[in-house]
Amino acid sequence: MKEPISYRGEPLEIHGKTYYLRFDLNILSQIQEHFPNGIEDLDNIETDYEGLRWLITAEINNAIEYSNFINGTNEAKLSEKEVGWIFDIPSMIGISQKIKMAYIESSPVQIGDKENKEEDEKNGVSQQE
Repeated sequence: MKEPISYRGEPLEIHGKTYYLRFDLNILSQIQEHFPNGIEDLDNIETDYEGLRWLITAEINNAIEYSNFINGTNEAKLSEKEVGWIFDIPSMIGISQKIKMAYIESSPVQIGDKENKEEDEKNGVSQQE
């Protein structure tokens, strides 16, 4: 099956396999259900280990489900416990940065939009054309 969408996101490699983290409607809906303040709770995700483990698991499993749908495969999803074994505390900062970049990459901001570009530059985000 041909991909119906442009699959944007941040690559995350686990045991030689690459998963792409992105914020689609499925993830946004799950975040809204899991976190009391929805997406706003991700601002400090680096210090919320339970929340970070849950979000990494949700993102990876969303990528697996999407791949299964597109490719007709049946790869098993990961449990939160498995994700906890894979990632350690030193990797948390890098992963939380990837999650934040995935959110930026998945947002509908147009590159070249002067107002958004200036705001991104103030926040230290660089968009490449």
